[in-house]
Amino acid sequence: MWGRIMSTNTDERKRIIEQVNRNWSELIGILERFSKEELETPNVIGIWSLKDLIGHLETWDRIAIKKLDNAERGIEQNWWEVDDHPYASVDEFNEADADSNRHKPIPQLREELHVAHGELLEKLEKSPATTAELVREDTYDHYAVHLNDIRHWQSSRAQE
Repeated sequence: MWGRIMSTNTDERKRIIEQVNRNWSELIGILERFSKEELETPNVIGIWSLKDLIGHLETWDRIAIKKLDNAERGIEQNWWEVDDHPYASVDEFNEADADSNRHKPIPQLREELHVAHGELLEKLEKSPATTAELVREDTYDHYAVHLNDIRHWQSSRAQE
């Protein structure tokens, strides 16, 4: 799948970027409304806080960039081979990543997230490997999943 670059036409690239921007804007808009205390509340998404989610989103934007880079070079590399460390599952990978980010203050996590996302958008604009098939799961579908997680948490809090 990744070894063969299929050229994305301008309309398709535009649709991909619009979908990324739409879901990203909605997710970030909600995340920015929470106080520091709310962002640090555990058990929002499994055991994760929204602070953990911010670091998680940055990581997966970077994975999307890496996938595009690899596709451009004809390298097939899966998520579990990230940083040359094999993980038994995506959950194991995500937990290790969350643990590595927990010491970081919220402003730093937010800054890293926005920097990574800016780099992702730039890559989506320029990469000949940009296809919905390659980036959907790590970007706009991923944002939508976590947007739903946040809404579910908000709804359950409102009912308490």
